[in-house]
Amino acid sequence: MMWRVLDMIIYLKQYCRVWYGLLALILFMCFMGCSDNKDSSSYIMLNDDTLGKVKIHIAQFYQNRKAAISLTFDDGMRCHAMVAAPALEERGLRGTFFVYGRNILPTRSENDYTISQTEIRYMTERGHEISNHTFNHIKMTNASEDSIRRDLAKNDSLIELWTGKRPVTFAFPYNARNDMSIRVAKEGRVGVRTFETGFGGNVCHSTYEDMVNWAEDKIKKMSWGVAMLHGINEGYDGWEDPEPFFLFLDYLKEKESELWVETFRDVCAYREEANAAKLHATLVDGVLKGYAECKLDVSLFNHPLTLVITTSKQEVILKDIMPNHNFQFVLK
Repeated sequence: MMWRVLDMIIYLKQYCRVWYGLLALILFMCFMGCSDNKDSSSYIMLNDDTLGKVKIHIAQFYQNRKAAISLTFDDGMRCHAMVAAPALEERGLRGTFFVYGRNILPTRSENDYTISQTEIRYMTERGHEISNHTFNHIKMTNASEDSIRRDLAKNDSLIELWTGKRPVTFAFPYNARNDMSIRVAKEGRVGVRTFETGFGGNVCHSTYEDMVNWAEDKIKKMSWGVAMLHGINEGYDGWEDPEPFFLFLDYLKEKESELWVETFRDVCAYREEANAAKLHATLVDGVLKGYAECKLDVSLFNHPLTLVITTSKQEVILKDIMPNHNFQFVLK
């Protein structure tokens, strides 16, 4: 009996070694496969008699910034028009304002805390994005698919009437979302807000340092950060003293060489295009020719992409290209 037990132990050890070896091999192959696929799809290596080796790829963010930040403001408050938008404009920045139509009147009296149709139109003219937050501010996880479609369509139509532009992004009221509501909200849009970090005063208790640390983390991780704000100097989650908000905008302006601060619509569109685009290029006698093939709907996805050209001398050249349009650059 003892010998049988010992034989079984030896067999199990050998059996386990084989499976551990196979598992290690599979993991190694997967790792190598992911790395190769990423490199081959993201970069193209070209050779030129004059320039030597040249590497080209599409930047992760516009103008090859390290990271991106989108400032989004929910619920259509008057402080968005009176405080947030002017503060952004003073620094050359733009934001995304998600509004729900039920609360919005043609004009606003001094006692109204909501934004008006007139202010929405003016903000659009100034380059801000006005987008959909449902008409009734419904909790979409409790609503039927048909009722969600009707509500979103109504708000889309009103925003288009007020601004002349149909909204192509969406933010969920209460951040309540599930697979069904995300699927419905994405229909005919560049994207929907499915992740965010909340900042504010009387609820989030956000400091200037909190917001800067968050942005610095995005730079470190080379990722996209979406800030969600409500009140600024009044209203839900507003600051008694909004100085932290203004200082944070100053910080974003100072960091513009590293951070692409842009509307939710533009960052979302760029990232979708960059991920979907496939580069085709040739380099002969210092002339780079090619195009970025992209099969996304051009009526929605039409943001310029940044082509990064790295020469054999490690010189980095940035060029704007349009998806599905031929490009030609002389690199000599």
